[in-house]
Amino acid sequence: MDAITLFQTDILPVIASENFNSNNYKVLKCDSEFKEKGDDHFTSNTYFINLVIQFEETAPETHAIILKLPPDNVDLQNFIGTDAQFYNEVTIYAETIPAFLEFIRKKCELSYNEYDLFPKCYFSKWENMKGAVVLQDMRSVGFRVCEDRIILDYDHCAVVLKALGRFHAISYAMKKLNSSLFHQLTNKFKETLHTEEIFYKITLSRVVEYFERKKEIDEDTFQRFKDHIKEPLKLFMDLIKPKAPLAVLCHGDFCRNNVLFKYEDGKPCAVKFFDFQMVRYASPVIDISFMCFLNTTSEFRRKHWDEMLFVYHRSLVESLADILGCAVADVEQEYTLEMIRNEFRNYAFFGFMICHFFLPEMVSSPAERLVHFGDVYKSVEDSAIGCAKIGGDSATALVADMVKDMDLMGIF
Repeated sequence: MDAITLFQTDILPVIASENFNSNNYKVLKCDSEFKEKGDDHFTSNTYFINLVIQFEETAPETHAIILKLPPDNVDLQNFIGTDAQFYNEVTIYAETIPAFLEFIRKKCELSYNEYDLFPKCYFSKWENMKGAVVLQDMRSVGFRVCEDRIILDYDHCAVVLKALGRFHAISYAMKKLNSSLFHQLTNKFKETLHTEEIFYKITLSRVVEYFERKKEIDEDTFQRFKDHIKEPLKLFMDLIKPKAPLAVLCHGDFCRNNVLFKYEDGKPCAVKFFDFQMVRYASPVIDISFMCFLNTTSEFRRKHWDEMLFVYHRSLVESLADILGCAVADVEQEYTLEMIRNEFRNYAFFGFMICHFFLPEMVSSPAERLVHFGDVYKSVEDSAIGCAKIGGDSATALVADMVKDMDLMGIF
């Protein structure tokens, strides 16, 4: 069964019943645009649907929606962990986000919209490796992806980190006021990231070999870096392990690719988050550091990153005070800016552990990516070898910049 037939026969009746309280409708139009693996999203087949539907005797309604289905290739599904990824996304839309927003609705009726950072979900189901997620296409209400495919400028970073501060504040507030519900929600998610030592050993070798050839850092720094990555799997697992009191529900794949922006007078003014397949309970720096190293330049990090942490922290404490109904000063005593800075130093290596292989893929040519996607899921070793080569020295230089910046930031 093709995707649009599946949508009309199996999914739309459920959407009509649960979202529009009607089983009596006529589909006047159902056009779709298909997007398979693209430059920015790799883990699903996506259909942009323009639906014109009429309920009983009412006027026709037009709805712009997105249908997400698992990739067709079974080998790719197994390699990327489609089962866990779709399970997580279905769970967050069906259970977690509704619970978060209901919690906020009761606490912050006047400012509720500030915390609604998610597209409307019409349908989410996953059973026995089959299912789908159907979301509102936020382009219909003025949201769109950032034009620059990788780098975010100051204004985009600031609006994203303010929103992330609000999102993370919900976790802290719920842990205080309804801890049992919070942990019930966050305990449901499955692990989705690579957990094989050989993958990291191979992919990290590109930057080690680069420094051996280029001599861009001093021997002491180079040795400290090599010592830090000596047991990469243990390092990675330690970084994603939640630790009180700062662990939150993280988006888990927080980068420009998974954020939509609304603009006013050419400047970003609001955002929506999507693609929650990598969601996890962990340090907030899991989200902050991935965006930091993937979507900013070395020059930006050296000039502005401490200021960006201030922007995030200010939004976090102001939002938490709003939810708890207390003074910002009271919240700041418990969640200080220095705590966030220390947390960043302790956990920001996570961003590097993902970006050292993902950023070269993002900056590589379409032809390179096509070859890479053809081989990527043959084995873990094949995937890692491809990741270690793609983009060449120009991509490795960007990874080397991350290492230099982490040294300056005191991360290793």
